[in-house]
Amino acid sequence: MAVPGARLQRVTDQAKEIGTDILFLDTAPHSEGTALATARASDLILVSCQPSIVDLRALRRTAELLAHVNKPTYVILNPVSPNLLVSDEAARTITEEFNLPVSDVRLGSRVAYNRCMIAGQTAPEYDPEGKATRKIAKLYKWVCQLVDMSIKKG
Repeated sequence: MAVPGARLQRVTDQAKEIGTDILFLDTAPHSEGTALATARASDLILVSCQPSIVDLRALRRTAELLAHVNKPTYVILNPVSPNLLVSDEAARTITEEFNLPVSDVRLGSRVAYNRCMIAGQTAPEYDPEGKATRKIAKLYKWVCQLVDMSIKKG
C-alpha cells in the first residue's frame, strides 16, 4: 500500500494498535523528506545498493541523511554478479567511506526475481526450491537475528 509521508505516523500507529510484529517500509531513494520520516519511525534500516559506481555515489547522500537518525543501518548488496571482486570492493568502499556495515548476505542477479514480479509473486512463491528462494531465506534469518525475532516457517 502506498502511503504519503504525511500519513506515515498514522499508519505506524495503526500497525502498533493491531499488534503488528514487523512492518516493512520502502521509500524511493530521492524522496528525502519521506525517507527521513520513515527512518525515524524504524527500528532497523536496510539499504539496498548495487555494487556499481552510480549506486555508490547515490549512497553517499543516503548515508548523510541516515547519520541524523542514529538507527541500526545495514547495506544489502543487490544484485551482485558472480564476480566477487566487484561486490567485495563495493562492500569495502561502503564500510570505509560511509561507515555503514554491509550484510554478508548478498542477493545475486537471478531470473526468478524478475519472473516472480511479473507473476505478482515473491521468489519463494514462484520457485520454492530455487537459488533465489534459498538466498531470501538466508536474508530472512539474518534480519530475524538482528531484530531478535524468532524464525517462523510458513
